[in-house]
Amino acid sequence: MSTIWDTETGRQIRPLSGDVKCDAVVVGGGLCGVLTAYKLKCAGLHTVLLEAKRIGGGQSAGTTAKITLCHDEMLSHIENSFGTDSALAYAECEMFSIDEYERIVKEENIQCSFKRLPAYLYSLYGERRLMREFDTARRCSLDCEITRETELPFEVALALKFDRQAQFDPINFMKGILHGFEIYENTRALYIDGNKVVCDGGSVFAKHVVVATNYPFEREIRNLFPVKLHREMAHVCTFGGYMALEGMYIGTDGGYNYRSFGSDLIVSGESHVSGKGNGGAYERIRKSTLSHFRGTTVGQSWSAEDCKSLDGIPYVGQIGTPKGKVYVATGFGTWGMTTSMTAANLVCDLICGRKNACEKLYSPSRLKMNSSADSLTDSVQRAVEGVVLSRFKETKETSDIPKDFGMIVRYKGKKSAVYKDKNGELHVSEAYCPHMRCQLSWNDDDKTWDCPCHGSRFDFDGNLISGPSEKSI
Repeated sequence: MSTIWDTETGRQIRPLSGDVKCDAVVVGGGLCGVLTAYKLKCAGLHTVLLEAKRIGGGQSAGTTAKITLCHDEMLSHIENSFGTDSALAYAECEMFSIDEYERIVKEENIQCSFKRLPAYLYSLYGERRLMREFDTARRCSLDCEITRETELPFEVALALKFDRQAQFDPINFMKGILHGFEIYENTRALYIDGNKVVCDGGSVFAKHVVVATNYPFEREIRNLFPVKLHREMAHVCTFGGYMALEGMYIGTDGGYNYRSFGSDLIVSGESHVSGKGNGGAYERIRKSTLSHFRGTTVGQSWSAEDCKSLDGIPYVGQIGTPKGKVYVATGFGTWGMTTSMTAANLVCDLICGRKNACEKLYSPSRLKMNSSADSLTDSVQRAVEGVVLSRFKETKETSDIPKDFGMIVRYKGKKSAVYKDKNGELHVSEAYCPHMRCQLSWNDDDKTWDCPCHGSRFDFDGNLISGPSEKSI
């Protein structure tokens, strides 16, 4: 996946070969995993970080890198579901995370384009929902104001302005804290056995095991989450030739998200459940942006897959397995930058025996039905459709496939995932995801096969791009 961020760390980090012992092992070399390893190292723990591919080369590379508390209408949602004290705890933890980024950047002298600036939560069509979010924000003592004046080249119905938010280059930030702990790239963790993480090149023995992969990889852990997590796809495009925005903008009711990075404008949106897209997402973003931001030129485009919990709040904390206990951090939704720091702080506090305001709110074992019922129903329905109903769907023949397109068709008497390239050559794979045997869907925007149940992705030849599947099709 090619994005605006340079994912080359400039270092050749070897894979694990043999067994090692440590105080803590962190599985997952994205922003959350790197921050967690850094925090544990700073707490005096001998820490090992494991990454299946390259540090920062996964979902963290697909971010738009806004470090902000503007998480849609999350504050009012939490207040309604869990009470004002929980909304206050969420606000305090997330604002502390923004400050913590600034502290680390200064302390480590990291060149990552870190910048404090306001963030705007805006609505195109109404005021009621944002007014409710504003009321909660004020009860949480946040610096927030109502406005209808923005620098966007179109009118908004209402906007909430939050001061002292931030943006940065996440990969350069990670490069700046990759020190003081052991790192092994191209090392896939296979399973956890008590205090041992078994990898394809050896094992890591640790007192504390932290799973900071986008979707929990290990079967004993993962089996708690198939109906508690789902994946959503967001699409991103960059544009050149527009003056730098002085703020960041997050749309709440169909509006796109905007921020600047140097001379580029980053625009994101067109989100949908993984495997449920209808195509044309990039074209819609380009058409809208070119019409509003006059004189811009089209740059890069990519997609990112976000892991979402039933109630929208991350799952971070200790979790029991039959042979031991581990810590998990997942379900960040579209707010992985701020929440990665919050999760790293929380996991480090739990391991070190310190109090943390978000421990109860973020608990992986929570299930509050008044905030989760609809999402739980949708999750179960997707699993049923993917695993059961797909077996009975009518399939077509390879002759029905247009060029440069993929379809589930009957090929040599077997239902198959078939992509027909621009030259008419067929690329044939199995029709089902190896994770839980859900039928795959064709993603025409990215030319990939996506799993609508849990978000595994494969290229048009069936090679694994991202899990939770652990193998290609």
